[in-house]
Amino acid sequence: MIVIEGPDGSGKTTLVRYLAETLNLPVANKIVGSDLSVLANKREWVDANLNVGIQRIIFDRHCLISEGIYGPLLRSTLPDEFKNFNWYAESQRMFKAIQPMLIFCLPPLDEVKANVASDEVNPQGIKDMVEPIYWSYYHLAAGWPESIRWDYTRHQTENQHEAAKAYISAKVETYLERRKLWID
Repeated sequence: MIVIEGPDGSGKTTLVRYLAETLNLPVANKIVGSDLSVLANKREWVDANLNVGIQRIIFDRHCLISEGIYGPLLRSTLPDEFKNFNWYAESQRMFKAIQPMLIFCLPPLDEVKANVASDEVNPQGIKDMVEPIYWSYYHLAAGWPESIRWDYTRHQTENQHEAAKAYISAKVETYLERRKLWID
């Protein structure tokens, strides 16, 4: 299970597409639309997802991570289905037991702000909350020491950028190989 996380405008979807194509991996369906509409019951989605266990799939966000940031900041609360503490704690425990590979997309804040401001698809709520969303992800990424932090702006030339993407691909391949015995 590879999970790409980060605020809007951080390069997640671009990295997801690259990894999916390079490594021939499927991408999980999103459960929240670009207009913030909910496309599936989040608790049912989490339960079904965790019951599968280890998967060879890429997630462009996982709601066990992103909902703890976006829910309180955009809606001032978590969805009702996430307010059952025992369920939420057990789901987090199961998620961590799977040992997903987490990649946090965190380019500089000013880059994220500029990307969000120029993207007409992003709702105003995202635009208004981009800085607290960014710092929430920054804080969260520091708490996952096994995770990778991806900053697409660090690699100025095309060769450097391609080398960095190849490095991320190699890390993902190594991760998948280590877990192959668990899947087979």
